[in-house]
Amino acid sequence: MDGLFVIGGIVFILACLLFVCTLNGNNEQVNLDFDKLNMREITIEAKDGLNIAVEFYSPKVEGKYPAILLLHMLGKDKASWNKLIPELLDNGFVVYSADLRGHGRSVRMKNGKEVFYQNMNENDWNKIPEDVIDLVDFISQDKFVDSEQIGIAGASIGANAAIICASRYQNKVKTVIALSPGLNYRGLEILEPAKNLKVPILMVAGSGDKYAYESSNQLNEVVKTIHDLLIYDNKEHGTNLLNKSEGLQKKVVNWLNEYLKK
Repeated sequence: MDGLFVIGGIVFILACLLFVCTLNGNNEQVNLDFDKLNMREITIEAKDGLNIAVEFYSPKVEGKYPAILLLHMLGKDKASWNKLIPELLDNGFVVYSADLRGHGRSVRMKNGKEVFYQNMNENDWNKIPEDVIDLVDFISQDKFVDSEQIGIAGASIGANAAIICASRYQNKVKTVIALSPGLNYRGLEILEPAKNLKVPILMVAGSGDKYAYESSNQLNEVVKTIHDLLIYDNKEHGTNLLNKSEGLQKKVVNWLNEYLKK
């Protein structure tokens, strides 16, 4: 893992048993039992010196668990997945939720330079799939993780990064969830990577989210591996689908139970 280092790992000591998350500007309380769970904030140094912020959730009982890496959509951060995390934990997964390059707390380089998504160029955007590969490398070596059971769930541009990573790293990524993928987000093109996928992929889009809807249908035509496409009658995009699409969270978890655990 040249160029990849853990430079911080802090166990959060929480006085309460409520995990408060913000979704679409509204605070929702999600119950997590921190008597049974660990939550760590980890900072991972990418090959070019970017400090990538990741939250890691695991049982306190050591063991080898299937792991899911969560990648948010453009302009958001890792908190956009918070509502799904309890269901993933309840189903026996360890969870890594990352801030993408230029987002959230993943904005500072080792040399002190700051990178924000509003000012990123094409070269910066193209580094995101490489960051994801670095994260998968790190996850595969965690003592809590079964290295043969790693999946990625991505939203919008995070979905594109997940597909690109899985197409390049078939031996490390076992399945992909893609919420609102687009054929080309900020130069991250996924038609050819999707054709080359060898792992199961679940794609989801809202019928009123035109670009993601059309892209998802095109991807559905070219993917050769096990795949499914869920279309919901709404305009929601990315992780917003999880909150406005009845039964979707359960379907995501069921997919992971079927294709990540076996």
